[in-house]
Amino acid sequence: MIDLGVSYWKGEGVKKSLVKAIMWLELAGTYTQGSSNKQLKWRIRATKEEMTLEAKREEIDRAGWLAQEWEEAHAPK
Repeated sequence: MIDLGVSYWKGEGVKKSLVKAIMWLELAGTYTQGSSNKQLKWRIRATKEEMTLEAKREEIDRAGWLAQEWEEAHAPK
């Protein structure tokens, strides 16, 4: 999820999208909450903070909504 977010952020292999980039980092943060890997958590946090410096409030909000929709669509049933 981190690598996918960075790919969207930089437009590497996919169409550049700051909203999708932030969405994937948001999901990465959610799915690693229980991890004991502090380096991974810091990498996610730092990358997301850097991305959000470039984003408008509307883009950050949209990314949050998309992350929530993705989680709902992919939750175990």
